[in-house]
Amino acid sequence: MTKDVVDLNSRRPHTHGRAICTECKHKWDAVILSEYDNELLECPACELYFGVFRGPRVPATFWRCNCGGSLYYLTREGPRCRSCGILEETRNGLDI
Repeated sequence: MTKDVVDLNSRRPHTHGRAICTECKHKWDAVILSEYDNELLECPACELYFGVFRGPRVPATFWRCNCGGSLYYLTREGPRCRSCGILEETRNGLDI
């Protein structure tokens, strides 16, 4: 029976809060170990790694790419959409 017991100290510190998937818009309560990248949450609905924490980490409104993605890599060439990989300056089309 001891194999079913989880050592809670091995799971601390952790980060928890409301999360939203920037692809499918699913919302859920997420809990992850603090040492993990909290911008790579797996969405339980679509199973893609586009979940982000809401609240102080993610504003209520944000820029959205024409492909629907809302997270960007900031590169020397400019902001590159994490979903489609297009540089926004080449497409000149951000929607709010």
